[in-house]
Amino acid sequence: MLGNLLLMNFLAGQREFWGTAVQMVGIVTTAILLAQLFQVGFIPIVLFIPFIIFLGVGVVINYLNFLYSDNAFWSEKIWPKWRSILQLVGIALLPAFAVLQLHDALFPKLPQWPGGLGVAILMSVFVVNLVRQQADTFPAFFRFQNRWRKKVMQSGDWLDSWLRRGWNGLAGWTANLLFMFNPLSQLINSLIHADSLVALSISTQVFCVVGNLLMLSRSGTLLIEGKDRIWCFSSLWDTAMRVGIFGCLLSAGLISPIMFSLYVTGIFLYLILIYFMTKRTSPDVSLGKTFGFLFLGRSEVLVKP
Repeated sequence: MLGNLLLMNFLAGQREFWGTAVQMVGIVTTAILLAQLFQVGFIPIVLFIPFIIFLGVGVVINYLNFLYSDNAFWSEKIWPKWRSILQLVGIALLPAFAVLQLHDALFPKLPQWPGGLGVAILMSVFVVNLVRQQADTFPAFFRFQNRWRKKVMQSGDWLDSWLRRGWNGLAGWTANLLFMFNPLSQLINSLIHADSLVALSISTQVFCVVGNLLMLSRSGTLLIEGKDRIWCFSSLWDTAMRVGIFGCLLSAGLISPIMFSLYVTGIFLYLILIYFMTKRTSPDVSLGKTFGFLFLGRSEVLVKP
C-alpha cells in the first residue's frame, strides 16, 4: 500500500490521471483486505486507524493536485511538503520492508538491524542540515575553525546537490523498490518450496500480468519516447517475476508447455505492439535508445520536437 501511495504521488505530480487511478484502486483493494484482517483481530486498532487515515488523506491530497496544480500556494507550499513527507517515509521504511521480505523468503537467519538503515540515513541528513544551518548563522566560525567542520560542510554541499538531482523521482523509485520485493519473494519461495505452488492461483497471476501490460500501454510509450522510465520499470519488473513464477509452475508439472508458451508469446507480442505503435507516432525512436534510457537513464532527447 505504501508503494501504491508513493507511485500514485509520483504519477499525480506527472498529471497522469489514469495511472493515478490504477494506484488508487490498488490502495482501496488492499485497504479492504486490511479491514478484514482487522475484523478478525490480526491488526490492533492503534495501528489500523492511523494507517487508514493516513492513506485516506494521501489519496485525497494526490487527487487534489489535479485540481489545484495551477494554484501558486498549492504548488509552492502544500504539494512539495506532502511529497517530501512521503519520500522521507519511503526512505525510512524501505530497508525495513526489504529485510522482512528477505528474512521470510530467503534468509531466515538474517538479522533485523539492517532494517533501521533508512532511519539512520534520515538522521544523518538531519544532522548535516543542522550543521549547515548553523554555518549560515555563524559563517566565519565554520569557515576558519576545525577541519572536521569543513568536511561536514563539503559533505553537506555534495549531499544537497545529490538529493536535488534525484528528489523529484525519489517517490517513484522508492515505490518501485517496494514493489520489487513482493513478487521477488514469491518467486524465491516458489523455487525453494515447490510444493506451495499447488495453492497458487493461476488466474490471479494472469490478471496481474494483464494489468501490468495495460499499464505498459501508457508507461511503455513514455519509456520508448524517452520521457519517463520510473513508471514503466515496476510493470516490467513485475511482469518478469510473473513469467518466472509460471516457469516454476511449468517445472512442477502444474501447467503444460503449450500454456506456458502461449503465455510468454502473448506478453512478447504485446510488448512488440506497444513498440511499433509508438514508432508510428515517433519515428526516431529505436530499441537501442530505449534500453539505454531504461538502464542508464540517459538524458538526451530521443524524439525530435
